[in-house]
Amino acid sequence: NGAGKTTLLSLLATLAVPSSGQIFVDGVDAVAEPAQVRPRIGVVFQESALEPRLSARDNLWFIARCQGLKGRAVRQRVGELLAAFGLETLAATPVQWLSGGQRRRLELARALIARPPILLLDEATLGLDVAARHAFWSEIRTLVGAGHTVLCSTHHTDEARDADRVVVLHQGHLLAGG
Repeated sequence: NGAGKTTLLSLLATLAVPSSGQIFVDGVDAVAEPAQVRPRIGVVFQESALEPRLSARDNLWFIARCQGLKGRAVRQRVGELLAAFGLETLAATPVQWLSGGQRRRLELARALIARPPILLLDEATLGLDVAARHAFWSEIRTLVGAGHTVLCSTHHTDEARDADRVVVLHQGHLLAGG
């Protein structure tokens, strides 16, 4: 706690501006051109970014429209994601009635609505039970296998063991990496 994980992800997501240094995301200067970075990333925050009163489908629909999808493209993409994350039977269910694991899967679907090549996960499994955590990481491994880059923060060493690269932060500074 307090290592700087959330701050780092906020900087990469262009939600905060660094006091010094440079940030490049997918080769784009995130400080000078944040609007060019945002379409390249999907973010799953620690706290839910879902509207609890809307259904699973309507949450995805809203984000799709915000990201420029229209008409048939919205219906198709929302349907694809609901199916991919096993949420088809829950599509009409208000988010407030979904389990923690179902909400996290919907958060991941929300982050993928515009097919970003990079995913930023800020303690994405926080509050999930062991079975839900395993299911979530299974979905992440599938995305990595499909060519997505995933950067995640976690307190769980077992979640980091499959990573291609692990870094340890301490008070905002790189303590170790490899």
